[in-house]
Amino acid sequence: MLANKKYFFQLIWLVPFFFISCKKDIVEVAVQAQQVSSKNSRINDIFFTPNKNGFLVAGRRFERGEIYKTNDNGQSWDLIHEEGGSIYDLYFLNDSVGFACGDWYLVLKTINGGDTWERTYGFAGLIDSNRWYNLKSVLFLNDSLGFIVGGQNFNSGMIGKTTNYGVSWDFKEYDNELAFIRQSLSGELIVGGNGLLMTSSDHGETYQFLDIKGDFFTGFTETSINSYLISGYDGGVYMSIDKGDSWEALIKRNGLLGNRQHFNATASLNDTQYYVVGNNGKLIVSKDAGNTWNTIKGFSEEHLVSIAIHDEQTFIGDARGYIYTLEL
Repeated sequence: MLANKKYFFQLIWLVPFFFISCKKDIVEVAVQAQQVSSKNSRINDIFFTPNKNGFLVAGRRFERGEIYKTNDNGQSWDLIHEEGGSIYDLYFLNDSVGFACGDWYLVLKTINGGDTWERTYGFAGLIDSNRWYNLKSVLFLNDSLGFIVGGQNFNSGMIGKTTNYGVSWDFKEYDNELAFIRQSLSGELIVGGNGLLMTSSDHGETYQFLDIKGDFFTGFTETSINSYLISGYDGGVYMSIDKGDSWEALIKRNGLLGNRQHFNATASLNDTQYYVVGNNGKLIVSKDAGNTWNTIKGFSEEHLVSIAIHDEQTFIGDARGYIYTLEL
């Protein structure tokens, strides 16, 4: 097992995200920081299965990729798999069957709860045409039907679909790099990336563009049925309460002047308490459905990349191989 380095930060201040004149209470939050990756790999995704096993995937583009597993609610993490390229995302159908994806058309599958991982293949059509995509997100709906999305250089992307458990894939290509694919509580697929959000209600046969543009959409959370929270790398945070038919900018994206911020992922504890993580150690929290936001100070200046909530604890991964655990 990889030796873990642990540190404790006791005075973490909640301060207003927007500077206003009224006084705010100071809230003390304890944060545990644990170095998981000895290679300082970027923690790209964190996932917990129903039986409370946790997994994270790590890596930097075209560098070593790693998968870690915890059996003790994040107190310790074991390195269980390595690849030559980065691993960006993972998804478990159940306690036993899971998938991960990464650089160079990498798709991995486990059928024993993550103890071992094997590559799946089925990309000959794209590889033969010299079109290479890094796979950024994976989703399976059942034992046979699954999806992957990816892209590169902002202006090229793809959606892959399999109906035979990943043995073969069909592809649709786009002029936008794609970052994530998720399923809503009502069954629609949600796909986001550079300058677009799309939805599908027929298991990926067709996709419809949602009426929101102008940001590189990086994170998706359904806070309650038909209510979507989206983050953007250009600094915006967006909310829809009608399945994406209309949108409100809870935080406007970066302007031409002033400080710039970049958001990477979202999470929610319930239908009113939201979390968004971003570059330069930024974690912002709203406890009133996005009406006001507070910034938690005390992280390092490293970029915060991923976030998951499990057993009333918040797990955050950064770009240097650390996991932060806190209760809010």
